[in-house]
Amino acid sequence: FYNNLGTVCGYLLEYKEAKSCFEKSLAINTSLFIENHPSIASNYLCLGEMYQELCDFTKSIYYTQRALNIRIAIYGHNDFRVADLYIMLGRSYIDLDKTDMALSYFSEGLKIYERKDDSVMVKSSISDIYNDIGFCFYKQNNNEQAIVYYEKAIELQKELMSQNTFNEGFYAILI
Repeated sequence: FYNNLGTVCGYLLEYKEAKSCFEKSLAINTSLFIENHPSIASNYLCLGEMYQELCDFTKSIYYTQRALNIRIAIYGHNDFRVADLYIMLGRSYIDLDKTDMALSYFSEGLKIYERKDDSVMVKSSISDIYNDIGFCFYKQNNNEQAIVYYEKAIELQKELMSQNTFNEGFYAILI
């Protein structure tokens, strides 16, 4: 229940209170479950997100990496729940201006998503990763590569928009 309370506190931008709730939840869960339990991974992930919001990127990486290790142990290396954590780690490394590290994490996440189906969710995630990779190259002053990845992101977004024309019309009717 502390995890749920922490989530609400986070939505209310009360990050220190949220962090405290996640720490309490982690303490409870580590006393109840084995080390590689999904609830513990969730606690680490929530702490990583809170430290990201508090701009403590080193601690964010520490907790997100712990969540990643547990998810790999539970789900294996090719699960989208693992890919999402690679992406989160990449974004944290961007905040630390460690773009080479960010690129390696984005690459791992991208490999996983590229093996998945062609659903809108997967394509949207791939587009976001291309955008993140483009930003890394931009920060490295490698504008040619930045353009390549930004263009890939744009093309995928155009494809997604053309696939969602029915949904857009449906939502327009509801408004």
